[in-house]
Amino acid sequence: MNKSIDSEKQSLPAKVVSLSIEGLFDEFNYSIESQPSLDGHENLMILYGNNGCGKTTILNLLVHVLSPEPYAGHRTAIGNAPFKKFAVFLSDGHCIEASRDSDKLTGEYTLTITRDGSTLVEYVWEREKKRPETEDEEEPAYIDYCKLLKNIGVTVHFLSDSRKVQSFKKERRRLVSRMSEVKSLYSVEFGGVRVDGDEEQTWVRDAMKNAVQSVRSLALAGTSRGYDSANSIYKDIIGRIVAAESHESEGQLAIKTKLHDRLQELGERNEEFASLGLTPSLDTHDFIDLINSANGDLLPTVDAVLNPYLDGVTARLDALQDAQQVISSFAELMTGFYHGKIVSFDIAEGITVNTTSNKELQPEDLSSGEQQLLLLMCNAITARKNCSVFAIDEPELSLNVKWQRKLIDALLKMLDGTNCQLLLATHSLEILSLYVDQVAELAMEQASDAEPA
Repeated sequence: MNKSIDSEKQSLPAKVVSLSIEGLFDEFNYSIESQPSLDGHENLMILYGNNGCGKTTILNLLVHVLSPEPYAGHRTAIGNAPFKKFAVFLSDGHCIEASRDSDKLTGEYTLTITRDGSTLVEYVWEREKKRPETEDEEEPAYIDYCKLLKNIGVTVHFLSDSRKVQSFKKERRRLVSRMSEVKSLYSVEFGGVRVDGDEEQTWVRDAMKNAVQSVRSLALAGTSRGYDSANSIYKDIIGRIVAAESHESEGQLAIKTKLHDRLQELGERNEEFASLGLTPSLDTHDFIDLINSANGDLLPTVDAVLNPYLDGVTARLDALQDAQQVISSFAELMTGFYHGKIVSFDIAEGITVNTTSNKELQPEDLSSGEQQLLLLMCNAITARKNCSVFAIDEPELSLNVKWQRKLIDALLKMLDGTNCQLLLATHSLEILSLYVDQVAELAMEQASDAEPA
């Protein structure tokens, strides 16, 4: 295997800084660039254009071109998309490009990955090419291409305008606007669960399950990081007991006050986590009562024994902080959107929606707009765990004007603390007017009038 390919692993996924497409539908050329932000929206990129200008096709091409899975239909889908050249430029200097030298809009094309102008790998895709029976028989260039894409690590979670997550494992044909003779390949899968029908409630339920599973994984990782081994804890305790005399100079009242304050602070903090099912309840009142009743001469020893335990609780809460923040933000944001409903997120029970009179509601009990919002926010949780780009086609679907104004900030808050980039295609004037600096307009410049590349 090419040594340069093996050494390309990134510490953090790069961001999409620009997109370039030529000859889309044999009519349009676009150069789309992300804009710097002074308002904390540097991870936001918005595509805007009239119906038929190719926004959805561009988002689909982005998914396919950046997907490293070798046999999931991505390269076939690129072959069926009508364009001459499509390139994705990343913040780390990589460029991933699909291009055609012939006059044909579909079929054979060349995939190229470059970095800072130097070609790293090149592969020619042909529709009629015989598919190898084993990976060992695959062309080395194709294996290198997929491996380098995986190492670069830019993965896309795409929520289409049908609100189905696309994984492209099963083909579905759909006519492309302006080119009725050209067909694109699509497939739908929701978080690994096949959706056979078009029941919106099924998609919402699956999105909720995937969001809960993502947070559970995050919590599990945090819990494992937050525990010390029993040996190290008891070793620390013995060491503190042996050195207890050194604490006597602090004074009995100082030790008692310090322990009292720390126990009270940890008890209050732990309660926030316990209410979400992340930790057991921690009743610190008994500890405080014992400390208050302890003989003054014993306080240094109590201090030496108790602090390792409190250090362990603190470490565990610190490790679970990300999961706690995601759950709390989700519940707070969703409840703020909904009227007369309270959204709860418990690590064990999952996501629940209740009326103010405490009647539990099912997804089918919610309005279309409420379901759409729940779908979007749950997908944001899933995207923050697995992907570096969360792409949404028309996020404003079924949402009222007031919700449209609040939506993007809510999604960005759900992605906060990650390197995940939010990339949207929208017609919403409410969204566009609030984030003007992050909008890339797809002006309908005809390809025939454009200057040659």
